[in-house]
Amino acid sequence: MKKFNDFSNWLNMQFQKGIQPKGAALCFNLYENEESYSFQLIASEYFDEDDSDWPCREVYTSGENIFSIDRNPDIKEWKDGLKFAAGFVYEYLKTGNYTEFMKTYEAVAIGFVDGDIVVLSKKDEILNNAVSDYLKLY
Repeated sequence: MKKFNDFSNWLNMQFQKGIQPKGAALCFNLYENEESYSFQLIASEYFDEDDSDWPCREVYTSGENIFSIDRNPDIKEWKDGLKFAAGFVYEYLKTGNYTEFMKTYEAVAIGFVDGDIVVLSKKDEILNNAVSDYLKLY
């Protein structure tokens, strides 16, 4: 199973490719497949927490360069996939090479492309309980 270091290396490569601080927010789009969950990174030109379509206004996307984690006994349902994926992003926000760079954005979020978006941080404030609070609704 892929580990946080693999995710960190993938994300570092995205930033090294020149994502540059254009755009207002970052979003990790999640895709659920039969055997895995996949991440795609996008930067959006604006951020509005009340507008669920804000990630659709892309100024950058990692495109087909995605990062995937395999399903396993701990990652079966979409809720497990969201928690696991968000855990990687939270860890990167705290320890990653580009943590300070990520703080230049109004928000960093995660969500399934066909579902809700969960904001994980706003500027330099990490919202540690955002995912668990969101999942309480289900």
